[in-house]
Amino acid sequence: MKRKRTVRMVELTIETEDNVVVRGGGRRATRMWCLDCLVGAETFAAVDPANNNKLKLDLSRLAARSERHRYVFFMSPCFPGSKRLPQFDQGDIQVWSIDL
Repeated sequence: MKRKRTVRMVELTIETEDNVVVRGGGRRATRMWCLDCLVGAETFAAVDPANNNKLKLDLSRLAARSERHRYVFFMSPCFPGSKRLPQFDQGDIQVWSIDL
């Protein structure tokens, strides 16, 4: 019998004293932004971040942006734990798995 995998979406809001806001939840990935344009990020949840080239597309999207600090955050059962995954970094764009 084939085991079905599901990914549970979470709602997350983080605000810092530097006006960085991260919002995620629902069915769509949400972006991170900063009022002074120093930080940019993409966030998503997927069974496997390689599905539909999601990770590759988000890295490509961020590479075209000008923020000084750029990140991809994702949640996947293939990558348990909250940690940086430098094997997926592209240039100065950091990739992090999130496990809540």
